[in-house]
Amino acid sequence: MPNNRLVNASANDEAKYNYITIGNADYRVKKFTPKIGMRISPILISKLIPAISAMGKSRGEDDATDVMFDQIGEAIARLAPSDMDTLHDACLTHAEKKLPAKYVECYNTNGNGYYPVPEIEWDFPLALRLMVECIKWNFASFFDGSNSAFSGFKLEIGKLLNA
Repeated sequence: MPNNRLVNASANDEAKYNYITIGNADYRVKKFTPKIGMRISPILISKLIPAISAMGKSRGEDDATDVMFDQIGEAIARLAPSDMDTLHDACLTHAEKKLPAKYVECYNTNGNGYYPVPEIEWDFPLALRLMVECIKWNFASFFDGSNSAFSGFKLEIGKLLNA
């Protein structure tokens, strides 16, 4: 019986986490709970995706891969501070850095919020990359056509999510 639980826990981890390497560091991003996903999906659908799509079209770019981070940065800069805070908190509390003994969350919302992984507090490109990875991991299935309610957004976000 204990072996079955171990196998189930391992399969559950694969479904719950996406493991990535950025530079020389290993991270994992965790799936959102439905509540967190519902909290940030309106920001993605109504504000971030249209801004990224419009910027790509205005620049005449067919492949947004090369300028993805520029576009995301510009789109995020256009978000209201409260929307940015929501994305930041949701994504970075679901990103964890691998340390020798365990994985540690990149941001903790207890109190006024703090960064248990201190370098993230001062490394905007790293924080942005982790946020993008978290959004990709949590929302790719909504925009890849497998969910008919969101399949119309496939073209607009496909470049971002498949980068």
